Amino acid sequence: MSTPLNIRDLLESHVTLELESVDRLYLNGYVPELQHGAGLVGFLSVHRGHPIASPALLGQITGQFVAEVKAFAQQQSIPLFHFERKESKDQRAHQMRAQRPVRDAVVFIGIAQEKAYAFSAHRLPGKRAVFEFTRNKSVIPNYYYFYLDDADWGESFIKVCSYAPWGLKLYLNGHEWLKRQLAKEGIAFKELDNGFLSCDNPQRLQALARTLAPQHIQAFLNKWVDRLPLPLSAADRKAGYCYRLTVWQLEFSLTQIVDRPLAGRQFFEEVIRDNLALGRPDRVQLIFPRKIIRTTPGTFRTRVLREASIRACTSATSDLTSNSTSRKAADCAPRGLFTTPTTSESTRDSNTFPNSCSWAAKSTGACWKSSGSAKTVA
Repeated sequence: MSTPLNIRDLLESHVTLELESVDRLYLNGYVPELQHGAGLVGFLSVHRGHPIASPALLGQITGQFVAEVKAFAQQQSIPLFHFERKESKDQRAHQMRAQRPVRDAVVFIGIAQEKAYAFSAHRLPGKRAVFEFTRNKSVIPNYYYFYLDDADWGESFIKVCSYAPWGLKLYLNGHEWLKRQLAKEGIAFKELDNGFLSCDNPQRLQALARTLAPQHIQAFLNKWVDRLPLPLSAADRKAGYCYRLTVWQLEFSLTQIVDRPLAGRQFFEEVIRDNLALGRPDRVQLIFPRKIIRTTPGTFRTRVLREASIRACTSATSDLTSNSTSRKAADCAPRGLFTTPTTSESTRDSNTFPNSCSWAAKSTGACWKSSGSAKTVA
C-alpha cells in the first residue's frame, strides 16, 4: 500500500517555478508640516506671504488645482471623467488601459467623492482677523485618480485629495515592477494577471525581487510629483513642503507553479484536509443568521464546499481573551478542476466560535488555472 503524499512532498516534486516577492503596495503620502493647524497657518502666512491666514485661501488653492488638472488633461489629450456611484474603479481602469495603451504616461484621470478629514477655521476674538485651524471636520471632497503606466512600475495610480492638507495615496505592484525589469534585461517570461507562469531565468527573477527597495518607491513618487499637477507647487516643495510616505497596505507573495493539474488537485485536497478544524467558514452568516457569542447555544460547523468547478475551504478563528481581536484565515479556491457537487462537514462546538458572525480576513490568494496549472499564493 503506497503512502499518501503530503503537502511538502507535492511541492518538492512538482513545483517548476517558485518566487518570493513583494506583491501589492498601498502607500499614504502626507506633508508633515501641514498635519496641524499651526503648520497650516505658517504655510499660508509665512511661506506664501499672506497677511491673514484665511480659510478662503484654502478654497483658492483647491480651485487652482482643479483648473490645472483640467488644463493638463486637455493639453495632453488625457481622458478626464467622474466615476459612477458604486462603479468598480479596477474594471474601468482595465478597460481604459486596453483602449489607451500608452507607456510611461497618464492613461486617464478619474474623479471620485470620498470621505476625508479637513480643517475647520474659527475666528479668534479681537479687531484683527486671526483664524485658528483645527483638523476635525469630516467632509466628502473630490479625489483625483491619476492612472499611470510607469516605465519601471507598469500599472499604477496616484490619488490626490483636493482639500487641505492635500494628502495622496500610491498604488504599486511588485510583480509589475519585476515584469518591467525582466523586459529591460531581455529575459523571456510568461505572465499571469498578478504574477508569473514561467521564466527563462528564474534565478535572476528571484534576485531581482530581492533588490526592490524603498529608493525605487521614492524615485517613483519624485518622478510623478514633478510631472503631475498637484495642490502644492514646485516652489512649495522646494521650500520643504514635500510628501513623505507611510505604508498603508503591504502584501508579500509566494508563487509556486506546478507541472500538472493532478498535482494541483492533490495539493488542494491536502490543504483542505489540514484546515477543516481551523475555524468558521466565511459563509457563516448564511448558516447562522444571528450574532454568535460564547453563550450562544447550538452547534456550528466548518464546511468544505464543492460547487460546479469550485471547491473551497474558508474559515477563521477569533480570540476574545484580550481587548483586541486576532483572526486567522485560510481560503483555497481552485477553479476549473473539480466538478463533483458534494459537501463534507467537520462539527465544532459553539464555544469554538466566541465572536459574532461578522468577520474579515485576507484570502491567501490561492488560484489555479487549468490551462497552465498555476498556483499563486499571496
